[in-house]
Amino acid sequence: MTDRKAAGKTILDRRLLLLLLLQLSGGIIISPVAALLPVYLSDIGYSAVFIAGVFTLQRLVGLASSLAGGTLSDLLSRKQTMVLGLAGLLAASVTFLTRAPAIILLLWALYGMGLTLNSLGSQSYLMDSAGSRSLGLLTALYYWGYTLGGGIGSPVAALLLTRLSFGGFGVVFCSLGVGALVLAAAALPPSQREPSARAAKGAGGATGKLFGFGEIASRPAVLLLALLRFVPTFCYGILTVYMPLLLKRDGAAIPAIAIYATVSGLTAALAQLAAGRLADLAGPRFPSLFSYAMLALSALGIGRFHGRLEAVFIFGVLGMAAAWSLSVMVPPMVALVTKEAERGRVLGFIQLFWNLAMILGSLAGGFLFEAWPGLPFVVGGGVVAIAPFLLVAFFRVVRARRTS
Repeated sequence: MTDRKAAGKTILDRRLLLLLLLQLSGGIIISPVAALLPVYLSDIGYSAVFIAGVFTLQRLVGLASSLAGGTLSDLLSRKQTMVLGLAGLLAASVTFLTRAPAIILLLWALYGMGLTLNSLGSQSYLMDSAGSRSLGLLTALYYWGYTLGGGIGSPVAALLLTRLSFGGFGVVFCSLGVGALVLAAAALPPSQREPSARAAKGAGGATGKLFGFGEIASRPAVLLLALLRFVPTFCYGILTVYMPLLLKRDGAAIPAIAIYATVSGLTAALAQLAAGRLADLAGPRFPSLFSYAMLALSALGIGRFHGRLEAVFIFGVLGMAAAWSLSVMVPPMVALVTKEAERGRVLGFIQLFWNLAMILGSLAGGFLFEAWPGLPFVVGGGVVAIAPFLLVAFFRVVRARRTS
């Protein structure tokens, strides 16, 4: 069977269809919950610094879970890693049922662990099941679960909040999370290439040596990929946490913030599809470069025009579309420099940098936002400007790897 035929077959594969449905369910839940938590905490009297601390703790737990999640995905099971992650995601909705700071911190930390495990298990599952010529497109559809799901979930959340309290909103979305968990546990088949300890040992170095992470971390290509993930994520962390607060500061009501989440999610979904298809046809280099430039310009635009609601809205939508397009590039770029049995751990290593960037972005953003609301976005855009140089270095390593 040719690769093209294999790629066509995987699009209709039951595993992929269920995976995409689970991602859609997760996006419907995660996007409005993450967007509205800063607003909820602000409404019940918490400061921007405390809000930054909540998100920082989430990322610290995610950071600690990254290597464990990658190891579980490679040595245990993609599916079981996903199910454990979905169980942790339930804690996010429960957060809206309490005002106690310690419980808020605990629940959001569990959410951070679940988000990491679900992400690593599902991305590895996707790479196992997708054909090489359709990986970019299928990755875009995979991330549609978050972007398009957010576009569905945010107006539903806004409607619920016009009729219910934040507590009622939390109950409804917790019920949706339970449904996704049951679907994954009962209906999702194992991936086509379930890993084993023997295969992982052969492909990624000795499992007894930090499960192969020492050898993985020493590769220039993997280090560059990790940095390429870190740079935009630092800016994305600022956008995620402080765009809702900036919109509120500029006079937007909660329904308007939900509309922003909907528009940015739908725009990002279209951008992802275009970027993924372009990556399949011409490689991930050009769509990555364009997306890095757009993210930097958007963040700088938010910083420059903060206080103008319409401008902040437009730049925010463009920035989120660029950030999510860069997410689509990760599996194709990982596939260029890895073997199947080590992909979970390589993704886990990269996830370390993703979580570290989210930690630094949300934490630094809290202090910068208090000093001047536009400053976090100016700093975030400046950091992203480094990415094109890293991208050139990565593809030089890939080219050298192919010619050696």
